[in-house]
Amino acid sequence: IYQCDWSSDVCSSDLRISQYHYIPVGVELTLAGPGGWTFKPAAEYDYLVRGYQESRLSEAVAGLSDLNNTQESGYGLRASFMAATVWNGRPVEFGPFVRYWNIDDSDVQPVSFRGVTVGGGYEPANETVEAGVALKIGF
Repeated sequence: IYQCDWSSDVCSSDLRISQYHYIPVGVELTLAGPGGWTFKPAAEYDYLVRGYQESRLSEAVAGLSDLNNTQESGYGLRASFMAATVWNGRPVEFGPFVRYWNIDDSDVQPVSFRGVTVGGGYEPANETVEAGVALKIGF
């Protein structure tokens, strides 16, 4: 996160690292199409085992403690529809995809400034959606 108060030209940032440990359960089909094409629809459910959020607040404000929060509840969903063929002797796939996460609040950890506890910090519940088009070329 990089934040600036343009009225005072003061900028700050903190480095955040997210890690999700999850169990994926899904299915991918391969369907024959015309002219040597195949189609690969896929869907996946991701059961969140545990999430870890590291917020390096000390990089935004000197003397502020870093936060390490744990997330215990949430899930993810993934879907794609790839079209595959062979082009110039190489396997090629392309198609749309979507990825979704729904993660609940984390635990609350103390925040301190120069060794004195000044409050608590947590990772709020969040939803993330990624969508795009993938292109895969085999070598």
